[in-house]
Amino acid sequence: MILRFLINIICCLVLATQAHAIDQPLDLGAHENALSPKVSQNDVLSPAAKQLAEQLGILGNIEKLHEWRNKPAASVSDSQFLQNKQVILQNIILAMLEVRATSAQIAYDIFEAGQLQNFMQDRRDKQIKANSIANFVSGGVSEILGGSFQISPKIGIDRTGNILEVVGGAMQTGLSTIALRQAGGEKKRVTQGDNMLAPLFDPINQANNKYPIDVWRYVNSNPPGEKETRRTLLVKEWIRFARLKTIKDKDFIAALTGGGAKNTRLTIDLLEDRQAMLSDLDTLVSQMDKHLLEIMIFCR
Repeated sequence: MILRFLINIICCLVLATQAHAIDQPLDLGAHENALSPKVSQNDVLSPAAKQLAEQLGILGNIEKLHEWRNKPAASVSDSQFLQNKQVILQNIILAMLEVRATSAQIAYDIFEAGQLQNFMQDRRDKQIKANSIANFVSGGVSEILGGSFQISPKIGIDRTGNILEVVGGAMQTGLSTIALRQAGGEKKRVTQGDNMLAPLFDPINQANNKYPIDVWRYVNSNPPGEKETRRTLLVKEWIRFARLKTIKDKDFIAALTGGGAKNTRLTIDLLEDRQAMLSDLDTLVSQMDKHLLEIMIFCR
């Protein structure tokens, strides 16, 4: 309620500023000069912007506004014109704020994944450093001792040197194997909540859906000329670029999205994929702003 009240105040201030230059009695020329530039019959919204306007419930208001610009001045009163435009502006501003709120939540999820990834990378780097030191020391000491024993002409001591070299080689091989495993980072068990990717893979379950209704409706709508929703097309792009192998891998999806699972096993690579996918999602949601701006320019 407070948000809508503030939006109403903003709309009233905008409209009051625009209407200041309108002379009484109001005529159509005053409408066009004070509130908007001349809009010709050929000026139309793009299919995507028109679709969004329909989803926001303001397509009828926009068409009415466009129709009034081509009617005699006597058929349109200043109160009708301003009230209709206020409805359009209120819905556009509310939708823009919803986009900002969604982007802010996505940015927080990216930040959270990045912090955990940095923590795991630091631990991995320290383990690899310690392993490298141990590998150097074990290899160097065994080579020195083995070589020194082999200098002696005695058979027993010479055999001891060979044994030390074999032991040193085995230790280096073992440490190298450990280093290869450490290069991928640890698998950390983390208790986490759902992130903004979760509703994309489970659209039916709305219990933890953090999307504002207009943004969620936009994500689940078909782009003009497409047979699949924006959400489906985005998931297919992730599969195409190997961010995601299949949506049937429930364990991987749970780790990727949080999924409400406790003690989820996370890896550095998975967290990197999560951040990239959240960034793609933010790009998709931000496309709403482009269409909202087009609607606002059309109606000014």
